Amino acid sequence: MAGFWNYPITNDECPGTVVAVGPAEQTVSPSWVVRAQSISSVTARPSNPFERFTPRLITVEDPPAQAEPEKPRSGTASDVSAKASTAGPPRQTLLDGLERVSSAEPQGSPGGGRRKKFLQLLNRPILDLNQLRKLSWSGIPPDVRPTVWKLLSGYLPANSDRRSAILERRRAEYRMSVDQHYPQRHDKAHAQMLHQIQVDVLRSTPTSLFAQEAAKQCFERLLFVFHVRHPGSGYVQGMNDLAVPFFTVFLSPYCGDDPEAINLSSVSPDVLAQVEADCYWCTAILIDRIQDYFTADRTGLQRQLKALEELVARIDKPLALHLSNFGVSYVQFAFRWMNCLLMRELPLGPIVRLWDAYLAETEGFGTLHLYTCAALMATFSQRIRSSNDLSDIMMFILNLPTQKWTQQDVAMLLAEGYRLKYSFEDAQSHIVV
Repeated sequence: MAGFWNYPITNDECPGTVVAVGPAEQTVSPSWVVRAQSISSVTARPSNPFERFTPRLITVEDPPAQAEPEKPRSGTASDVSAKASTAGPPRQTLLDGLERVSSAEPQGSPGGGRRKKFLQLLNRPILDLNQLRKLSWSGIPPDVRPTVWKLLSGYLPANSDRRSAILERRRAEYRMSVDQHYPQRHDKAHAQMLHQIQVDVLRSTPTSLFAQEAAKQCFERLLFVFHVRHPGSGYVQGMNDLAVPFFTVFLSPYCGDDPEAINLSSVSPDVLAQVEADCYWCTAILIDRIQDYFTADRTGLQRQLKALEELVARIDKPLALHLSNFGVSYVQFAFRWMNCLLMRELPLGPIVRLWDAYLAETEGFGTLHLYTCAALMATFSQRIRSSNDLSDIMMFILNLPTQKWTQQDVAMLLAEGYRLKYSFEDAQSHIVV
């Protein structure tokens, strides 16, 4: 099994991340160091979210302190709208159809060195996905996150010459699917499922986003189209939660990084349609990776629940015995942890940081998520063991005090989860018979 990635990070390169520092060899270092620093924004966004830039690729040779702002492209709003369906979002895009990120940064901007490393990778004709994964594990700068997520998801290829054509084709295919399948939503055969989707969308968070009619319509369309196009599983409750991080991250170039502050009235219909299409494809790719979570017998979820129970018994025997003595079943709380990937347990900002690492791992939404859940149990072990009342135990586990957690808290959780994964993934002894 491969060891920790060995790439030291200095304070000026990566403020706001937690990194496991250790040898890259096969053996585990006797001392495992975790370093945490404060989270901070890496760059400011243009005041006008629809400002259009000239199609210049960013190069790392552009001096950050001397870079000049791009001038808006001339043309009327109708011209921009008419071209949007084929030319991408109104803002000129980075790397053929992806969100453009200005290379200009204020001198002394925090995280500038780390951001530069991302730009070096993203501007290569053939992207090194392994290097991108290693760099992304410790957190992705917000302004390059939409681009990086699409690449790590496998939605876009490593070859930069093919990205524009693939992006255009995928978006066109989604529009065709909507035109073909969405009118069927009122058919009697789909009435019950449409109602379930509508109810689940209303329950989605952040509530401020899904109080907006445009968001509800986007999610109703993409989830219904998924249901029709994937008859093997169809739509299953919880899938709505899995689409939310993609949706908010892909909106961030136009609405900012705060998901609670998203105002879709400021986003053009063409941009919103493209965000919806990208969200659909990335969500579908994710669900395909954990497809057995959503089959009729839920074999994948059952396997994960059993593995979590066995892992907790191995790493925290007093907690395991306490839960067993009070008859606490893991299906009562961990089913939601697995089905919704902790979307109901953590704020959306920390969830996005969590997904940076999950997308960076080849089995992040499966294996790493299992060990992260075990680390979450261990985090609150003392509090759970201090209670001798079943209802109090269940109430606490179902309502963990994590709503004020920050990205730094989640980075620490990930570090512990990765430590557990490194220690136990290939060890048969963590299986308790």
